[in-house]
Amino acid sequence: MPTLTRTEATALKRLERTIEDGLTRFAQAGEALQQIRDERLWRGVSSSFATYCRERWSITESRASQLIRGAVVAAEVPGLTSMRAATELAKHDAPTRKRIADSVESSGKVTTTDVRRAAKRVANTAVVKDGLGERVEDDDFAATLDEAKVLESLKTDLLLLKRRLLATEDWNHYTAEASQDITSHFKALANAIRWSKPFTLCPYCGGKGCKACKKSGWVNKESYHASPSELR
Repeated sequence: MPTLTRTEATALKRLERTIEDGLTRFAQAGEALQQIRDERLWRGVSSSFATYCRERWSITESRASQLIRGAVVAAEVPGLTSMRAATELAKHDAPTRKRIADSVESSGKVTTTDVRRAAKRVANTAVVKDGLGERVEDDDFAATLDEAKVLESLKTDLLLLKRRLLATEDWNHYTAEASQDITSHFKALANAIRWSKPFTLCPYCGGKGCKACKKSGWVNKESYHASPSELR
């Protein structure tokens, strides 16, 4: 069986003390187990990490992995001190966990019930998609897309106004004489609305804001398709 260096042996003893003190505090135990696993510090006393977990701590490798995952998600939610709550949170992918963490309503310890309620609120929130049909995780851009819905309404109102105005040609000679100008102006307004509509995050900066997107973080449909294909 390989022997550990003095530094590794010291690290193993320190981490094992953390586990001994922290099996009831799963986050600390999980972090220690992760370091032992990732740095292969178990190799000085066992033939495998699974054997080390079983012989040293009387837990399965699966339980150790659960503790490690729990430690990862516990770092995302301040106040999460329950392994059951961490397990509940770990059921979700990273972007969803972030949304759940932001939605948790608790001023103290975060319980399993807190996590479940927050997850339900997140699940009930409408999924926002961009012009590509991709789910939008950026909250600021999601808000921008929601606010931009008014542009579609304006476009519809503009079309109706154009039709009503041109319908007066039969009795209004001013309208009849200016019909081409009216059509041209309305077309310009429609194009302005179309160019103002957010399509997706800027392919150049990924939403951070740059010269290409005029610091907005997003681009319209035309700008997106005009960008280099390797950025899309």
